[in-house]
Amino acid sequence: MFADGNYQLLLPEIRVTVSNLSQAIRFLVDNDFLRGVEMKAGEADEKLIEVIGDSTESMQSMVPESEDPEVQTGHKNL
Repeated sequence: MFADGNYQLLLPEIRVTVSNLSQAIRFLVDNDFLRGVEMKAGEADEKLIEVIGDSTESMQSMVPESEDPEVQTGHKNL
């Protein structure tokens, strides 16, 4: 495919590219960025969707509770 001279010219670039790619993959694995990624094509179709948390509950916990009804509703009770 490559003449010997051309291959020798490309060898340092190939080594750098392989090194950079392996560092990137190692970073992804070490930091759990690949958790839940399919190991074989089609695995995602076999697994059911998993609910991790209810967004309604988490949003309600973020809203501060106030004892003053005017603050809660935004208007005065007449």
